[in-house]
Amino acid sequence: MNKNVLLLGKNNFLTADLTNKFKKNKINYYSENTRIDIGDLYLISELFCEKYFYHKGINFQYILVTIHFHNDQKLKNNSNILLAKHVKHFSKINENAKIIYISSIQACKGNLNKYAIDKLNSEEIYTKSKNFLIIRPSTILNKNENLIHGGFRGKTIMNVSKFIKKYNFFPIPDKGEYLHTYCILNSLSNFIIATINNEIFKNEKINFFSGEYLSYKEFIRKIANHLNKKPKFIFIPVKVFKILLSILFMKKAVKQVENLLIEKIEYDKTKEIKKIINLETL
Repeated sequence: MNKNVLLLGKNNFLTADLTNKFKKNKINYYSENTRIDIGDLYLISELFCEKYFYHKGINFQYILVTIHFHNDQKLKNNSNILLAKHVKHFSKINENAKIIYISSIQACKGNLNKYAIDKLNSEEIYTKSKNFLIIRPSTILNKNENLIHGGFRGKTIMNVSKFIKKYNFFPIPDKGEYLHTYCILNSLSNFIIATINNEIFKNEKINFFSGEYLSYKEFIRKIANHLNKKPKFIFIPVKVFKILLSILFMKKAVKQVENLLIEKIEYDKTKEIKKIINLETL
């Protein structure tokens, strides 16, 4: 039977990689009919789904959610929660189509970052459906010969790569011992394809990462090794590190440093995942 996937989220590097692999694996995929108007999220689910999700004559077996509304600062009736409720409804009317939600390693209790809160609250909605998989990727890296992209819209790690290539040194917070994990884009998209092809990991939460528990210093060293660089590390207090990153890179990098200080792997399924796909490393 043909497998039909409703792929929610356009123009990000995960969906770009996935669409190529969907074609190779003969998986039919469809996107939201048009860019979602945030005001429409307040519609009843029947009307919202008809406008954005419904494709005539198509029954979906999977709904892959990669959308996140970053600019909604509300806690109550947040756009991401409203979307989750509509997706849950659409899953139900498609005979409990499996919802695969791309969450984040940040979505853990105790992380007060707004992005983390929105992800965790969205997870709670999806876990009330009858068929779901929550994937919490660590920092997603897309590597090529010259640079590594990753972090916020791929820019944070790209800027780190450029800095190391140009100056051959890098500042490290405190002693550089904070946990920092990552995953490779190709592995993540391969895992998503595998879950669709093999019907595995039903009604679970999974942290998706390379399987390595790294310190931040080790993480930066891996990036440098990929670039054929051996940078000098300068160890500085976290507060100074935040200021430097905001000046050198962008303000969003400061929030990512805050997440670094409390990063947790809560659902390690590395052994099971390695039975299905090859987990790439830097």
